[in-house]
Amino acid sequence: MKFFYSPMKLIELIKNSGSIAKELEEHGADWYFSKEGEKTYNDAKTLAQKTMYFFDYLMAVSKSKDNRNILYRTAYIMANSMDSSSLEFAGYPNILDSTKNPLVNYIKTTSLVSKETTAHGIMMLAALNHEDDAHKYLNTEYKPYTRITYCEADGSISDKYKIERDIIGAFCVDFSGQYMPPYMYEIVESSNDDEND
Repeated sequence: MKFFYSPMKLIELIKNSGSIAKELEEHGADWYFSKEGEKTYNDAKTLAQKTMYFFDYLMAVSKSKDNRNILYRTAYIMANSMDSSSLEFAGYPNILDSTKNPLVNYIKTTSLVSKETTAHGIMMLAALNHEDDAHKYLNTEYKPYTRITYCEADGSISDKYKIERDIIGAFCVDFSGQYMPPYMYEIVESSNDDEND
């Protein structure tokens, strides 16, 4: 499955983002909902092409165009796991619609001044799960690891699971210690609490 090597693909895409970005044209947000915008979406066949299409769109709708790193990681998630999912924001034009796609809404309404990628990832996990209080994905008392989707008993994984793991892989690997990623388990928390006692 392509999902399991997606962090490596992300690294490859980030390394090549400069050369790919040179091919982009800047468009206003409305262009993406035009016939030409739809055609460009349909013509984007590879993961890199889809990622750059979504990156260009996020640049058009973002309040914080300076934090291209966050926009690029979000575009990767949109291309890798969101676009092909069975969820309401999959496919054109739903994936671009901020009323349907919580990540687009996050990019559109949030100031991305912080360079702390883990914080943005946690905020996106909360948005994806329609949780207004992102602290529930930050603070150990809320057991954040219980708020993410897990594999089914038979080992199958849902589309939401894939998207959440893409968010974690794209944003939470840079964990600096300031924010607790939601995949840290209670055993780690218990061990830390024992030391404090």
